[in-house]
Amino acid sequence: MMDDESYGIIDKDSYYKDPPREEDLSELVNNTLESVKPRLPKTYDEEVLKELLLELMLVEKKCRQKFDGESNSSICKFILTVLYDFNDFNNMFYYLVLLCKKRGQLKTTIVSMVDLAEHWLDTIPSLEVRLELFNTLDKITLGKIYLEKQRAQIIFKLAKLKEDEGNIKESASILQNIEVETYGSLNKLEKIRYILEQMRVNLLNGDYIRFFMTSKKITESVLDNYVPEKLQFYDFMIQYYHHDFDIENITKSLYTIYSTKKKLFLDSTNSSDDSPGNIDKQYYEDYLTVLEKLLLYLILLSLNEENITYMKKVNEDEKKFMKQLLTISPFFQQFLNNFLIQHQLDSDLVEKINSLLDERCSKLLYDRIIQHNVKIISKYYNKITLERLSTLLNIDSEKLENEISNMVEMGIIEAKINRITGIIKFQKKLQTEIILNNWVNNITKYNSKLDNNPLHTHYLFRFTVN
Repeated sequence: MMDDESYGIIDKDSYYKDPPREEDLSELVNNTLESVKPRLPKTYDEEVLKELLLELMLVEKKCRQKFDGESNSSICKFILTVLYDFNDFNNMFYYLVLLCKKRGQLKTTIVSMVDLAEHWLDTIPSLEVRLELFNTLDKITLGKIYLEKQRAQIIFKLAKLKEDEGNIKESASILQNIEVETYGSLNKLEKIRYILEQMRVNLLNGDYIRFFMTSKKITESVLDNYVPEKLQFYDFMIQYYHHDFDIENITKSLYTIYSTKKKLFLDSTNSSDDSPGNIDKQYYEDYLTVLEKLLLYLILLSLNEENITYMKKVNEDEKKFMKQLLTISPFFQQFLNNFLIQHQLDSDLVEKINSLLDERCSKLLYDRIIQHNVKIISKYYNKITLERLSTLLNIDSEKLENEISNMVEMGIIEAKINRITGIIKFQKKLQTEIILNNWVNNITKYNSKLDNNPLHTHYLFRFTVN
């Protein structure tokens, strides 16, 4: 690695720190303030204020030239506070810009003034004045590394103001302009929270492309150290995947939320025992709700062997808690056995499903019931008429035919429909290992026949000699 000093590279602290103080002027500043305060007018008097401000500006110059940042900050903040208290906002903006642009102005002083003005963004009643202050602070903080954190906070408040006004599009545009991931003055948690806010506003704005690009700024493994932010991140991702109707990624995100919340309440009990009696009640209901939703989305996944195995694993891992889910758990269990499921569901179950799933997912859930029933029928029937199957499952023939076609396309079953005769022929789906073994056996038999053929042996001998 190259030596930075040998190549004259400036120390990064020079971007954040002021030169060493040459003289302590705190006593001068205190005496000046004690002298000025009693002479402040009780009502606004422009001439008196000009005289007092001139006196304060002379002291400010001395502090600035002697690099006494703390004393200079006290003087500058006092000037701005006096103008603010008199509601002289025009002069307050003027002096804020003037003091920040003074030749050799100390970074400590500028930061303290910006922090003070940022606080007033929440207290100024006039919207017009607040917007003017936003504009002023935006110009002051632009391009200054030591004001990155303040700039991020100011833009955040401006975006929130626009959102409260109902201007979501402008709010998203303002917030997106801050590339907070490049700000060295913000810690990791502050960056994550800021990016999460950008994601939230993009969701409100319906800008899913920009949302996805923003979400990639967060490394998911980093979120393990920040649980509330991790839960919020995956909640936003679920909303995004809902827009694309991406059931697989919704389920993965739900599984992450469920695993995180389970760890939360197990940690809160300081116990490795996950029995209901040892669980902190404040997490218990929340966890069960997430588990219920996860079970339903596992059903919504394609009913192939891989997903069925995954469903069985979750069922085994959570068997102690599954007993608490009196409505969803029995329904989930039906997809793990070889029995038909009634298409007409119990009213309590329907109510629970509608509370956890939206309309599209609820419709897909009924399709999964049909597919499960067809899969069970295929295990016991080699062939069956479409009319008979429609009667057994209480499903319209056209709908049933479409679902069988979808299942064949997804590789869940192997079947052929003769539309002329209306007969469905089911074929046993061979496992990969069986197919491979059959192929090896066929090759072995073929080679054996070749070896026993004299003509083949003769030609093989001639080929070898030549």
